[in-house]
Amino acid sequence: MAKKKKEAGDTVNVAAAKARLSQYLARAKRGQETIVTEFRVPVAKIVPFAPMDDDFEIIPPTESLDSLRAMASDRGAKRSWDSVSLLLADREER
Repeated sequence: MAKKKKEAGDTVNVAAAKARLSQYLARAKRGQETIVTEFRVPVAKIVPFAPMDDDFEIIPPTESLDSLRAMASDRGAKRSWDSVSLLLADREER
């Protein structure tokens, strides 16, 4: 009796994945996932590529790179501001 080949959620060890990577990439192109194991422990998953959402937006910086360099140069100095508070305020503005 021939073994039935798994189609969905196939699991392979690292050596098999390396030896037949193109086959597992072809499976991903067809929408199938493959779990890669090392000593029977899952360590990676080969999945179909999902493009980013169209609403992804790159927000330009509000400060110059020089201002960041100035902050980095005085790392040991006491600051009169709290970075967490600044980040939270920035998040609320957006």
